[in-house]
Amino acid sequence: GIKDAKIISLNDLLGDFQNEATRKKWIINKLLNVPEGNILLDAGAGEMQYAQYCKKLKYIAQDFGKYDPKESSKGLKGKDVWDTSRINIKCDIIDMPLENESIDTILCSEVFEHLKNPLLALKEFSRILKPGGQLLVTAPFCSLVHMAPYYFSSGFSEFWYYENLRDYGFSIKEIMPYGDYFKWIGQELFRINEMAKKFCDRQLSESEMDTITDGIRLMTKLSVESKNSENTLCFGYMVEAIKE
Repeated sequence: GIKDAKIISLNDLLGDFQNEATRKKWIINKLLNVPEGNILLDAGAGEMQYAQYCKKLKYIAQDFGKYDPKESSKGLKGKDVWDTSRINIKCDIIDMPLENESIDTILCSEVFEHLKNPLLALKEFSRILKPGGQLLVTAPFCSLVHMAPYYFSSGFSEFWYYENLRDYGFSIKEIMPYGDYFKWIGQELFRINEMAKKFCDRQLSESEMDTITDGIRLMTKLSVESKNSENTLCFGYMVEAIKE
């Protein structure tokens, strides 16, 4: 119907406002460049979405294995079933049964916001990485509640990485924001219809959907014109660090 067509047009308008695609592209490129045969730990691997890009590597998946979408109704909801049955190591990320300096590369994607103390994870990563080992991290800068009740921080700034990676023996090779202020606003405008259904128990009207579409068009235009608005607000950061 008309409302379905409006949603499709919003999807078309959104384009790279959808932050997941940018993040995944960066991670996949990094994984495909890890030397063949290296040992890679996917820390907080969840459903192991990146295992398929690690076939030339010695891939180890770790997760705490306790998240259940049915446990809490708060925040954004994803899949009804979260399957971690294929995880190699089920344990706390801050205390893993791995030898000192035994891992070549660690991937930790969208995990830090779900840790009560992510600094302890950095400490553990430093322990198990070989000297010169690679750490790949992505985490939100600003996010909504998700995977409740295992959600403890809305995000991390670039300064968090600069200060804390250095303290735990890492040097930053690359740190990149993705998205900007206007893309973030555009993403949330896109989400309004869903939120209205959930919290206001109603479907937006055609004229209201038109208003949202106009807003996303404006955010698209302003994002193109933007100069450094990502320094104020972005989706998150993608970080590559080396253990010194």
